[in-house]
Amino acid sequence: MLSILNYMPLALSAGEFFKGLFGTLLATALFFVVLALIISHLRYQFLTQMAVAGSYENMQAEDAFQLKIAQYLGTVHRTPKPFSVGAVRLKGVALLKEELGEALYEEMLEGACSSLSASLRDLDTVIRYGEDYIGVGVQAPREDVEAAVKRVFEEASRGGFRSASGDYRRIEFEGGFASFPENGISVRGLVSAAEEALDATSNGVPIVLKEKVETEEEEEFAPRLPPGTDAAQRQGSSLLDPMTGVLRADRLGGAMQKYVARYRKDDKPCSMLYIDIDSLDRYNKHYGPKAGDAIIVEVAKVLEDFSRKEDLIGRVDGEEFILCMGCWASEANAAAHRLAAQIKKAQIPYGSNTLRVTACIGVAGFPDHGLVARQLFDASEAALHSAKLKGRSMTAMFQSGMFKSQQKVVKVDSF
Repeated sequence: MLSILNYMPLALSAGEFFKGLFGTLLATALFFVVLALIISHLRYQFLTQMAVAGSYENMQAEDAFQLKIAQYLGTVHRTPKPFSVGAVRLKGVALLKEELGEALYEEMLEGACSSLSASLRDLDTVIRYGEDYIGVGVQAPREDVEAAVKRVFEEASRGGFRSASGDYRRIEFEGGFASFPENGISVRGLVSAAEEALDATSNGVPIVLKEKVETEEEEEFAPRLPPGTDAAQRQGSSLLDPMTGVLRADRLGGAMQKYVARYRKDDKPCSMLYIDIDSLDRYNKHYGPKAGDAIIVEVAKVLEDFSRKEDLIGRVDGEEFILCMGCWASEANAAAHRLAAQIKKAQIPYGSNTLRVTACIGVAGFPDHGLVARQLFDASEAALHSAKLKGRSMTAMFQSGMFKSQQKVVKVDSF
């Protein structure tokens, strides 16, 4: 017994040692994380101050180009206008380097940058980055970019290039362009898309405009299908949900993409309402699944009566719906209050019973909370979660902190 007691201090000291070691490692890790954030913030402030001062001389070329695109993208206080990003190079780079040599090639590339800059407007951007790339930013909508760039390439090529030694070369450009927001909504995404388009230039085609991503995004952005949707329904030609008569879930993603894109092209606001019927599972358990179906059908009717001809209604999940409206988010938020009241007042006959239900609604709008349908869908879903945390028949408009504060929704037990 005494021998065991003699070893206890040693065991305790070992436990304290490992506890202290863990605390030290944790504190060290936190220190490096904070240090990295501080360095990143200071670097961003340094780049921003240089940009505001209009000086890019001491900034790395790639940083300067990306920062200029970030300025195009704007801030949370300013909605960006459509623009395009280009990755441009001299045609036949490898052959030019071989024939001219590095020094003369560099002289020709600098001259090409100057020619491009002189051919563009003051609000556009030309910055060389990387070994062979010339970054171009054109503040114009997608449909105007190709014609504008062709004109600029022709004008910039007109004078050709004459070296200090008197050698003359015709300047020929090739470029790939990506448009905001069709091809991306971030700096890296747009630059990568432009470089991919540049790599696709061939057979004497001087310009490749990156194809729209709406089809790819539609395939990736497919809202959840209602339970029980079989393969035949999924592949069917009908656009409408057979139970409710509103747009089917597997057709909703593409319809929302086109809806938001149309309002974005016209530079008009639009909003998305995400509606979820409260406690439908409890009605199913108490009255049976057919009662739940009757409730879903009646709520869909309320949505159709409430909406306008130009609005878009679709079924997302069993008891969830989307309503897209052509108005500002603040107006949609007021509409969501009225819609929740309409659903609450609805009388749903089922057998000898008259059922009443409530629904929570999340609201998000373009351009305040997102620029494409995927962003608005995520934002309205986050707002819906926030509304359901407050109780039944609640509404909420998206705020930036809602993504971080999403929690498991607590179901309301009582009808």
